[in-house]
Amino acid sequence: MNKRAVALALYPVGKPICQMTFKVSADGKTMTETGKPVGADEPFTAVYDRQK
Repeated sequence: MNKRAVALALYPVGKPICQMTFKVSADGKTMTETGKPVGADEPFTAVYDRQK
């Protein structure tokens, strides 16, 4: 990906169940998680704010 993003897939029993991407904003204050369960058409997005 790049310096502020990473992609991963969950394989708890040898088969992928979820694919996700995490991206940190340029200012480092937020992280956005996007993904979707494998075999389903239900994408999700979560936004996390950095705690002080």
